[in-house]
Amino acid sequence: MDNSFFFPLKISSLTFENNIWLAPMAGITNLPFRKMCLSFGAGATFSEMVSVEGIIRDNKRTLQYLDKICDSDVIQLFGSNCLSFYKAGKLLVERFNLKILDINFGCPVKKVIKGEAGSFLLKYPDRMGDIVKALKDAGIEVVSAKIRAGFDKENLGETIPVIDKAGADIITLHARLATQFYRGRANHDYIIKARELTDKVLIANGDIKTPEEIKDIILKTKVNGVMLGRIAMEKPYIFKMTKDFVEKGSYEEFKGIDNVRIILSFVKSYCEYYKTDNIVSIRGILLGMIKGIPFARELRDNVAKIREFSEFKLLLERFCYD
Repeated sequence: MDNSFFFPLKISSLTFENNIWLAPMAGITNLPFRKMCLSFGAGATFSEMVSVEGIIRDNKRTLQYLDKICDSDVIQLFGSNCLSFYKAGKLLVERFNLKILDINFGCPVKKVIKGEAGSFLLKYPDRMGDIVKALKDAGIEVVSAKIRAGFDKENLGETIPVIDKAGADIITLHARLATQFYRGRANHDYIIKARELTDKVLIANGDIKTPEEIKDIILKTKVNGVMLGRIAMEKPYIFKMTKDFVEKGSYEEFKGIDNVRIILSFVKSYCEYYKTDNIVSIRGILLGMIKGIPFARELRDNVAKIREFSEFKLLLERFCYD
């Protein structure tokens, strides 16, 4: 068994089963998706980003995102005002006894930037520090910050020391600039630089797609773990593959009908949890998940048109079971 890169993480009073985590992804990491990834062995999962202003207003639609499975299932917040973060943090401690929260300092989407949240804040390190401190002052035991290497230029030497000093317990670095969105290759040299700037728990993110790459980046950059995003949408079992790689020295991809069963189980869980048969809002997830099944190319055009779970189930059966 190779435990050189796969191990539990203890942070304050929290213990994470392992250091291979699911990244927060808007429109993707709903609770049923996170639950599925935890079942495959993810050491932690992170929610879609939740507005601090929505929490303060007690917005019902916002509060539905606050459902959690366990302490290893982490809620991610976004916003621009440190007082709002403090109020939201205080409310979440008092109402839900939350011990850990994650802050989104990396989202590059125009709507979020226009609200001076997400990656916009990378240009203002002091504001980032104020937000981290606000959550600490609100009683959040473990504060996690997800950042990028910079907005339009690398400025890790300005951002990381500030959020470290402000009390961030975990720093996750997506090794791209915000202006890159998801284009090009992630620059893992940024992660090496980040490791030199902090001794806090550091998690690597960006273009890490196989158990071998997970091992390589952890050993090469000395990070404490990795966070997997788009690859987990395509292969939610990547967490099991990694564990098998650790324990057996090899792993197998899920193929064909096994993938179909995983997809159907997820959609069923989604519909049961949200009490709906409408799956329009998760078509993007399904388009990613079907890449690993037979007739994926033919399926894509059909998936983009369906609205109901029953339609989707019949579609899979027609393509995959005939």
